[in-house]
Amino acid sequence: MRMNSVINLLGSGISRIPRLEWERVGPNDLSATACLVRTYRSLQSAVHLLLFGYYGEVRVLLRTAYECAALSRMLAKNPKLADKWMRKDHWFPDREVRNWWASVQDEDSASSDDAGAIYASAYRMMSSWAHPTFMSCAPLVISTDTQSNGPEYQLKVSFNETGFLYLIKEIAGAALFGCFALRNAAVDERAMDPAWRQALYSLAREITEHEMPQLERNWEEENSQYELLRGRIQTAEQLEVRLRNDPLSWQNLHRPGGDADTSEPS
Repeated sequence: MRMNSVINLLGSGISRIPRLEWERVGPNDLSATACLVRTYRSLQSAVHLLLFGYYGEVRVLLRTAYECAALSRMLAKNPKLADKWMRKDHWFPDREVRNWWASVQDEDSASSDDAGAIYASAYRMMSSWAHPTFMSCAPLVISTDTQSNGPEYQLKVSFNETGFLYLIKEIAGAALFGCFALRNAAVDERAMDPAWRQALYSLAREITEHEMPQLERNWEEENSQYELLRGRIQTAEQLEVRLRNDPLSWQNLHRPGGDADTSEPS
C-alpha cells in the first residue's frame, strides 16, 4: 500500500540523520529532527485512528503532521529561529512558516505560488476538522440514513468505505509532504542518499499521478557525486584538528601573532 510505503520511507529518511554527541548538536539540527519525528509519529497515529474508524480525528493529526514538517524546514535553515524555538518555547504560526518558505524560494522553484495556495487551502480544510466547527461535529449527530427522523448520536464507530479510502490518500499525501520537507531541510538534496531520493520521487509520481519532470535526475551521476562527497566529509574530530592547525582559521587569527594552536585537544 502506497500509504505505508511513503510513511516507512519518511521513517527511513529520519533514521539516516547522523546522531552526534550533545556538545556537537546544533539547535537547528535538533529542532528540525524533533519536528520530523513528531511528523512521523503523527502519521502513524493517524493510521491507527483510521483503522479503528475515527475518521474525523485523523485530520486533526494530519494538521499536526503538516505543521511539524513545514516547521522543520525553517528551523533547519535558520539556527537563530531554532534557538528561539528551543530556549523560549516559541510557537511559530503556520502562516509565518509559509511566508518564510515563500521568501526563500527561487522564481523557478517547484514551490510556486500555486503550490503555496494549494497547501493553504488544504490547511484551512484540516483546520476546520481540527476545531469544533459544524463540519467536524455534525457527522456525529446527523446520520446519512435517509430513514432517520431525528438526530442519532454516533457514540460507536462504523466503517465507511468511501471515507476510509479518501483518508488513505490524505495520509499518503501528508507523508509525502513530510518526505519532501526532510529533503528540503537538508543542506542540499545531493547530501542525501540517492537511493532514498529516487524512491521518494518514484512514490511522488505514483501518489500524485503526475509526471513531475522537475524531479528528473541522472541517477548514475547522482550516485557518483554522492560517493565522492562522502569520501570528502570529515568527522567532527578531524575538522576540529584541521581548524586548530590552520593559521587562517578564525580561532588562530585571533591568537597573538596568528600562530596555529598546536596544543592537544582537552
